[in-house]
Amino acid sequence: MTGTEFTQQLSHALRGLPEEEIEAAVAFYEEYFNDAEDETAAVAALGTPGEAAAQIIADYATKPVPVAERTAKRGFRTVWMVLLAVFAAPIGLPIAIAVGAVAFSLIISLAAVLFSVGVSGVACIVAGVVYAVVGIFVGFQSVPTALLTIGAGLAATGIGLALTKSILLASKKCFDAIARGLGRFIQKHGARRVAE
Repeated sequence: MTGTEFTQQLSHALRGLPEEEIEAAVAFYEEYFNDAEDETAAVAALGTPGEAAAQIIADYATKPVPVAERTAKRGFRTVWMVLLAVFAAPIGLPIAIAVGAVAFSLIISLAAVLFSVGVSGVACIVAGVVYAVVGIFVGFQSVPTALLTIGAGLAATGIGLALTKSILLASKKCFDAIARGLGRFIQKHGARRVAE
């Protein structure tokens, strides 16, 4: 996008503002592009004309009104500008909130699954130990039943230990990967904000 296209789209997006505000904004950006060494890079660094327009409208809406100009029409215009700023704002914030909510729910779901499988592993260990102890007491009545019970208890304990250890390792790897991903995301988007 060229600087001329940017200023044309900006002017169109600001059409609800007074003419002098639109002219001032367009003049500012034209001067910015004229001073830039690389016009295309300057346009890319600014973002979209819609984002610039939303910022200009928000700034205009919060600009103090001189006492002589305070009228009902001016008050309505300020409310209108605030509404325009809200609706003209990039859709990025709601999308970011939705993506964040989905990511948070996936992390919570993953944690719940890992927790439930971990609890199952601990339950297998406890049940296996209890089953093995019961097998010892059953040994006084029937040796084959005692051997079967003790063997089943030891197998359950082994399964529980393997399950618990694998869940602990999987949890560590999953949450490390999530932390690295969040770190990269914050680093990437934080660097973009600093560049702007």
